[in-house]
Amino acid sequence: MPAESVPPFPSISRFKVILVCAFLLLATTINYADRLTLNQLSTELMHDLNFDKKQYGTTEFAFGLSYGIGAIVWGLVVDRYGPMRIYPMGVILWSLAGFATAYVRDFQGLVVCRSLLGFFEAINWSCGLVITKKMLAPKDRALGNGMFQSGTALGSIITPFLVLRLSQAYGWPMAFQFVGLLGFLWSIAWILFMGRTQFSSASGSAETTADELPLGRFFVWLVMQPKFWVMAIMVVAINLNWHFFRAWMPLYLREARGMSAEMQATASTVFYIAADVGAIGGGFAIQRLAPLLGVFRARVAIYFLFCLATLGSVPLAFIESPWVLWPCLVIVGMGSLGIFPIYFSLSQDFSSRRQGIVTGILGSWNWVVVSLMQQGMGFLVQSNQDRTFARLIGEGLEETQAYRQAIHDAYPLQIALSGLIPMLALVAMVFLWPRREGSPMTNSGK
Repeated sequence: MPAESVPPFPSISRFKVILVCAFLLLATTINYADRLTLNQLSTELMHDLNFDKKQYGTTEFAFGLSYGIGAIVWGLVVDRYGPMRIYPMGVILWSLAGFATAYVRDFQGLVVCRSLLGFFEAINWSCGLVITKKMLAPKDRALGNGMFQSGTALGSIITPFLVLRLSQAYGWPMAFQFVGLLGFLWSIAWILFMGRTQFSSASGSAETTADELPLGRFFVWLVMQPKFWVMAIMVVAINLNWHFFRAWMPLYLREARGMSAEMQATASTVFYIAADVGAIGGGFAIQRLAPLLGVFRARVAIYFLFCLATLGSVPLAFIESPWVLWPCLVIVGMGSLGIFPIYFSLSQDFSSRRQGIVTGILGSWNWVVVSLMQQGMGFLVQSNQDRTFARLIGEGLEETQAYRQAIHDAYPLQIALSGLIPMLALVAMVFLWPRREGSPMTNSGK
């Protein structure tokens, strides 16, 4: 069955656009709530299921690798059948995987559930980016993508306290069950309210004759574009930063900073509220700057500002004072998520018909790298902790003090480096992005 044949963008009412954006935001919120439930309960699950930080890194590796496979698969499916049919099916499938996590009784079962969750969660980005591309002109896409992406922050804001209360009252399985049920409710609402809504490309999108190529030749054309390799650097750089904090910040705050579960949930909430502000605020800023600088230059300028914000990870890692910790969490949160809508908007300029596979290829590449990082991070943190503990015991330090110091020393270098990585993408954008006069890539949407 071919992808939807759809009416032109101007026929879609503003109310319908707002409604669709609201659904995208809520789907991404649920997506991240499912993803973060394990991260917020990592201490409890490591105890109950008897696994260590190396194995925790393995769960993140399994999630990321499966996500990378899913990104390719669902990108092809969405391009073939359109996002409107695939989206509710995807939300149900990843919600089932999250719900099933409540019933695991060993580490192997946890890895299976996380792998399924990763594979099906990839549907969210393939569908969401196709929809925002088809609804919005280039100068507005950063804002639309910011609203879509802000669901990651909203899910991250809600999840810590939701999971904390549910796990304290009913045990950790209830947290997975409750979050899983939210996805089923979303899917029912989508089917009821969206009906047969369909979209075509918005005016101003970057059309290309490569759209008419067979899939294999389109892939060859894509990887021959310098812009594609800039995007390949960018997607890895921003995700290494973001997913390091997503996966490891709760453990760091609990173990190295000695926070209680309640205080750690508060810190996570502060971080993700700031991230939400960054995602939406960056989109507004680009929309305002685009008439003055052109779309591409506006994106680069805002990306640069957010890169400066992610550098707050350096004092966060090495300065112990809470007067530094809390402002740095805010600054790093704004920068870490604020750079995502810029990446999404740039990736939407390649093709009008094959956004799903473009998103899938870049997403798959990204998740292979990120999953390897998570696996390596688990080994690195655990190895640093074990090595430091053995050294301190050998120096005669009391065991409890040695253990606390070893945990404290296991994280700082990684935290500092995570904030530096997004700068690699800025360098690629400035020096490698093509500069053809009149190119829609530099001047569209003026």
